[in-house]
Amino acid sequence: MDQPVGSGYSRATNGSSSIPRDEMGMAAHLYAALQGFFTQHHSLATRPLFITGESYAGKYVPSIAHYILQAQLDAGASAAVASTKTTSEPTTTMATNIAAGTAAPALRFRRELPTGTSRPVFRLAGVAVGNGLTDPRTQTQTLAAAAYYAGLLPPALRDEVAGKAAAVVSLIDESKWLEAHEARESLRSFIANVTGLATMFDTRRTEEYDPTKTVDRFLNLPEVKEAMRADATVNYSSCSGVVRDAMAADVMRSVKYLIPDLLANIPVLLYQGQYDILDGVASVTAWLSSLDWPDKAAFASVKGQLWHLGEEGFPFRLGGNSDAQGAAAVAVVATTADTATTSGVGVDSLRQDRSGDEQREVFGWWRSAGHLTQVVVYRAGHMVPHDQPLAAQRMMEGWVLGALEGNRWRS
Repeated sequence: MDQPVGSGYSRATNGSSSIPRDEMGMAAHLYAALQGFFTQHHSLATRPLFITGESYAGKYVPSIAHYILQAQLDAGASAAVASTKTTSEPTTTMATNIAAGTAAPALRFRRELPTGTSRPVFRLAGVAVGNGLTDPRTQTQTLAAAAYYAGLLPPALRDEVAGKAAAVVSLIDESKWLEAHEARESLRSFIANVTGLATMFDTRRTEEYDPTKTVDRFLNLPEVKEAMRADATVNYSSCSGVVRDAMAADVMRSVKYLIPDLLANIPVLLYQGQYDILDGVASVTAWLSSLDWPDKAAFASVKGQLWHLGEEGFPFRLGGNSDAQGAAAVAVVATTADTATTSGVGVDSLRQDRSGDEQREVFGWWRSAGHLTQVVVYRAGHMVPHDQPLAAQRMMEGWVLGALEGNRWRS
């Protein structure tokens, strides 16, 4: 979906004043859009909805997911689990009941939703984020080490980068959000200059992703706009400067505090490409290590497993790397036309489809505990689906099926 309003094909009818300035404004707009979509397409409302995104969606996705869970709670869902009660262990049963609308979410943190927010007419089943910016304070502090251990900085420059990162953190701690954002952008430019990198998103690249704006040019073709039923007068842009400026004061604010509530209720997948030193493995692992949640110790102690595309069973499972911790391993699947119904996905009828897989090729590693799964994709940077499309497809299919199986979802 093109969001916030003003992104992609969407148009801010009242100019920049219509564009949200923070995560709550964004979530309110997106929630209204989801409600409208599933109200118009009610045959899809009972299907499991997985919300995914990458990069800045490390903030968007948790924000909208938490908004949905709270809307269900505030709009009169069962109060069997009080909002102030913490859960000692996330359960797949809870996630199932949330999706089915038979239980209220367990929320430790509450935000003020707009008056009159209605109960969701759709079923949230899980969320996934690739190479996400979620907790800027923690993630900024990893930049020096990430560049240094990638062989891009000598010790003296590493220390200089660390000092500049500390200055960014100080601005965050003083709630000087715009100044912190500007300082972080300056730090990124400094790292790029002293390392000679084309982009911190992938240390292997000699130019930025899509330097010729192929996607923008394609989506601005008249025939494409017509097929997409887009406004012919709107100029599609992958990155909107107007939206960027409107959301500038939001960039350095963390949404890490929302993650424990998500993990108490729904499956969460966080994946990173190996060569991203901005929002990649070191960055995400750092804020995960600082996250306070019931399965923190279990997640930290998991050694992880290699991921082979050619193996018989797809490795990702909900609830842990060991059989004792979670559901049985699930296979990578594809659906045939006759398995989809208007009421949901027939998990039992999904079939294996492994044609073209390279035998036992290692595509990364993964670890899991509770409702949290982390996957690292080898030979990929910030844009995992671009760099490793087959791996990205297999990962997402396997994780979704694992979430459906683990939550006993049936059509």
